[in-house]
Amino acid sequence: NTMWAFAKLGVMPTPELLTGLEAQAVSEMQHFWPQELTNMVWAYATLGVIPRTRLLDALQAQTLQEIRNFNPKDVTSTMWGYAALDVIPNPRLLEGLTGMVLQRLKEDEVK
Repeated sequence: NTMWAFAKLGVMPTPELLTGLEAQAVSEMQHFWPQELTNMVWAYATLGVIPRTRLLDALQAQTLQEIRNFNPKDVTSTMWGYAALDVIPNPRLLEGLTGMVLQRLKEDEVK
């Protein structure tokens, strides 16, 4: 994930590059796995850049599609990313993320 690499380096991509990366991410989003989705949110949050609406919508939709495959770290990193961006996920995604946290808490109670 190129955005992750920029964020890890602490380097802001140029506006032109950012536009191109966002367009590519939107077109490829249906192939993103949980870690790639989480890395994308983390990268934007780390760089302090709110994704454009089209990318944000695609990111949230794909996260909903993959949420059952998220591990606890994916869930917490995704929630941290949205909180750091001061972006409230759409209600369905917020419900899904919250549900994953509750499920994990219940599983831990059983152990």
